[in-house]
Amino acid sequence: MTALKHMLLLLPLLLIRYSSYVAGYGTRGAQERVLYYYAYLAEELLGGTYTVAPGCVGRRPGGRCNLNEFLEHIWYPYEDGTRKDDTPPKKISVFKKNDPKDFTKMSILQAQARISNYIDPVTDERITWNIDPQKLLPGSSTFQEVLSKIGAPIGALDETKSDDAKRIKQNGQDAARLLKDLRESDAQSFLRNFILKDMNMGKGDLIMRPGRNTLNGAKVDLIDVDATINSYTVDHENPLLFRTEFEQSLVEAMRTNEKAREHAAVIAAADEAERGAGCK
Repeated sequence: MTALKHMLLLLPLLLIRYSSYVAGYGTRGAQERVLYYYAYLAEELLGGTYTVAPGCVGRRPGGRCNLNEFLEHIWYPYEDGTRKDDTPPKKISVFKKNDPKDFTKMSILQAQARISNYIDPVTDERITWNIDPQKLLPGSSTFQEVLSKIGAPIGALDETKSDDAKRIKQNGQDAARLLKDLRESDAQSFLRNFILKDMNMGKGDLIMRPGRNTLNGAKVDLIDVDATINSYTVDHENPLLFRTEFEQSLVEAMRTNEKAREHAAVIAAADEAERGAGCK
């Protein structure tokens, strides 16, 4: 395994605790919330002590929260205090008139779109920004820590117990997979730009390979690290030396780049969410 490829695999593990409240925005933020709520619903079927948003009290049986109430509960202000969404949402209502009354009977992409497109009537802001880790998963201090643990209730469900369990588990797993794809796509976009800018490579030097495309929701093209470096160094008068220096330069640049560390930490957390949910 090349040093660069090894670095790309290990960097997420080294930096899993990077950052604090910042979660995904837009489509990514909406997809995260779909996954969070499926974990919340999975715990209802598991019984026992609730760990996902245990303080959320709503109008569903047993005082449990519907999606709107859940989204209000986990909301957290934007960090720099300059946006209108520093004002807590008053009454979120993401559903449309003809939507299924049962959230679990909506498609994952439809649920994601409802959350992503919703604009708060009071703040005139979307609701896909920050989350409060302590409210969503008490004992967690970072968004990445929440994401890394949130798949466990989904993975623990026995889908043979009932139709509800089967639907929630399957949808929850799809939600975890799609979130990983969205995060991977975002990270790959950053990595492409990073390499082109910081390593003085041209667009034609990057060799790509297809990744997953869960539910046709996020087509991911991955950089083929080995093929790219092989192609870029083959004509150099000392390919081995050039390859070594190139890899060391890129690895060091990624170690010291804040955005690279953030992407690495989130990808690692999304991996853990998939594993926790029992995705194969």
